[in-house]
Amino acid sequence: MKKIKMKIGSFKKCYLILVGLISIIGNAQQIKNENTENKISFGVHFPGIISSQGVFGDSFTGIVGVDARYTIFSNNKINFDGGVSVDYLKKKNDIFPKDVLLFNPNVGVEFNILNSNFRPFMNLGYGLCSFKTDYSSLNIYNPNDPVAQTGSFTSKFNGLTINSGLRYLITSSVFLNIDYKYFKINSKNDYFKSNIHFVNIGVGIKL
Repeated sequence: MKKIKMKIGSFKKCYLILVGLISIIGNAQQIKNENTENKISFGVHFPGIISSQGVFGDSFTGIVGVDARYTIFSNNKINFDGGVSVDYLKKKNDIFPKDVLLFNPNVGVEFNILNSNFRPFMNLGYGLCSFKTDYSSLNIYNPNDPVAQTGSFTSKFNGLTINSGLRYLITSSVFLNIDYKYFKINSKNDYFKSNIHFVNIGVGIKL
């Protein structure tokens, strides 16, 4: 129990330190770029799986995620951008052999209709998740060669992602965000088809 508390405490400390560093860098970047447009952004978030229909979502829990974006076009009311997010998902049962990374390239639009620090946004993308599994088995079909055979196979869990949420600009360079993401996994095996619902909470910086 003490070990679990120590791990949770260490994670919280690391997260708070990271948030503090982003705030410091963001304030410095704001002074540097008062009259320039910030096109690149980086962020860190907690990817919480709130609901799942299917074995994949029921077998993992979100730990941490990072994302990077680049503004393709912007004006006073709307921004078009593209980017990629990567979520680290930790397994919580023995159905899958290891923890996985979920890669999610996407394109999106951010709105500034009310000219406020609150910026609603929507993204459309494609989730990519795969891992290799090693195996060994006896060659029962050839009695003359009873040596165990080894090999590996790759499992893929890909599908459409739809993401919408809200960013709050603390400064022109630092922001908070909360968003919802839907991930629909397609698979040749019906057993692995899943619908996963995430709620992400994070902080980011514009450069």
